[in-house]
Amino acid sequence: MVADNHRLHKGLHIKQNKVISYYFDFLSPYSYLSWHWVRKQVLDQKLSIDLIPVFMIKVIKNYTDTGPAEIPPKRDYLFKTCQRVARQNLIPFNIPGRLPFNSLHALRLSLKETSNKQFEIIDAIFMAGWAEGRDIGDKEVLKDILLSIKLPADELMDKISGKECGLSLKENTKNAISNNVFGVPTFIADNELFWGNDSIPFLEMFLHGKDLLNDSDLEMFVDFQKSYDAVSKSVRYSKENL
Repeated sequence: MVADNHRLHKGLHIKQNKVISYYFDFLSPYSYLSWHWVRKQVLDQKLSIDLIPVFMIKVIKNYTDTGPAEIPPKRDYLFKTCQRVARQNLIPFNIPGRLPFNSLHALRLSLKETSNKQFEIIDAIFMAGWAEGRDIGDKEVLKDILLSIKLPADELMDKISGKECGLSLKENTKNAISNNVFGVPTFIADNELFWGNDSIPFLEMFLHGKDLLNDSDLEMFVDFQKSYDAVSKSVRYSKENL
């Protein structure tokens, strides 16, 4: 069941001494949905959130050769669910004019190294793509988006073609993988990972010190890991000898 993230937790007062790492890619509709929660926290100054654009394809390919949209039944289910979640939370949702699109230029624009208006750039690109249905993989569309928020479009587009922005995005993606990020959106708080838009209620509970997991759950999980690894190794060995 998909949680009603944005309405259910509207009245919570989140502690401000927590810093959250938020990994996202404009290519992900779930990143867009989660952005509405992130946006509210930033505007209300409820949380300190580090906005970290990553190349989703590189993150996923570190674990598997098949992306979620490359499995047709799963792709169809995901987009139906996105539309349901969007309507449930009164979030405008329109598929970008071209999908899939190359999010590289949009991601580079959203780096904190690119501009001191990182939040505004991310917000404008997300809304243009997933609310208005524009092709945010197109450079000219991105220029128009930058101009709409009164930023020097040509200057910023020139900047993201430089080596520094390319290295920064690679470093972000490398950092994500080293922190066990396997998909987007991902939130990390106090070394605890929360994946997906529907994990937001659990993130909020965790931030309030009300995590639903207890020590016995974690002990059981450690035992499960050991058992799973042993069985998995045995199964792999059996297949190799068929």
